[in-house]
Amino acid sequence: MARTTEQQRIIDIINGWSGALEKARVSRAVRAQAAFELHGAASYLESHWPTTTIRLLHPVEAPLNENNPFGAVDDIYTNLGLLGHPGIDFLCPTGTPVLACHDGLVERADWAGTAGIMVALIHEEDNYRTRYLHLESALVRVGDKVTMGEFIGRSGTSGLSTGPHLHLDYYPAGEPQNNGYGGRADPTPFLING
Repeated sequence: MARTTEQQRIIDIINGWSGALEKARVSRAVRAQAAFELHGAASYLESHWPTTTIRLLHPVEAPLNENNPFGAVDDIYTNLGLLGHPGIDFLCPTGTPVLACHDGLVERADWAGTAGIMVALIHEEDNYRTRYLHLESALVRVGDKVTMGEFIGRSGTSGLSTGPHLHLDYYPAGEPQNNGYGGRADPTPFLING
């Protein structure tokens, strides 16, 4: 996928900051935050913040990978035409139970190329979506209705993965596909503990 001039300009800015910050030995998380701020995240979030209260249950009993937050810049994402990491990762061993973050309808539960085995849910009332990637197995089928906290799969390392973890994508309703993250947004502000 060819990059637009604006995408390339942002990538060039991020790469410049990334190099400067690397010299200062700042963590990847701080570099990611700087990159996120460079492309107008504050104004973006203000204009795209949901008008309803969305709560997403932590899908696994495992910590977030703070070294690879939403928006973290890495060649693997920029080579796919994205500004950075389009989701969040939870560090967990293969076979960890994965729970539905919200009530919803299963839209997909199968092999999805680089995403590996994936489950995709849509919240029918508010029309937002979540996807659970790199699973070892999916325990639901397309058309199933699930409730928040229901067991939907087991974490793994299928597809293009660097090791066992759960990758969570969040697609807000009405989010433009050309937002630099393929229509995804950071789910972290909406996560709640079970």
